[in-house]
Amino acid sequence: MVLRVKWINNFFRDRTQRFVLESASSDKVPVPQGTVLGPCLFLFYINDIAVGLSSTVRLFADDTMLYLTVQNNKDAVLLQRDLHMLCQWEATWLMEFHPDKCEVISVTRKINPITYPYLLLVCVSFTIIGQPRNSVLIRRV
Repeated sequence: MVLRVKWINNFFRDRTQRFVLESASSDKVPVPQGTVLGPCLFLFYINDIAVGLSSTVRLFADDTMLYLTVQNNKDAVLLQRDLHMLCQWEATWLMEFHPDKCEVISVTRKINPITYPYLLLVCVSFTIIGQPRNSVLIRRV
């Protein structure tokens, strides 16, 4: 286990890249982009994002799709609970979702479809000295 952690650590240490165009070049940037391992490590990091959710989750690169068949208000509340659980996951793993890039898409043939005000809340994590980590839910408008 320790050997694997050292190997991954070595992968990120002292990695740089720069762009060269004709005789001009950019400064070196310490980012290991363009590798196969980078996206794999990201997927390992977010692999538990769907644990405990009732909805189906699909991951593609750094995009996440969450969906559930909503046949009644109980299902709509269940989908909102899953969004809340994603917010808690975000705070736990120090990730940042972008609600402004999120969309709710309803696909139905019903004349009177079920509507629900789904919210992806922004979780702000903070530490109070001498206290465990807390999360505050803030509605981003």
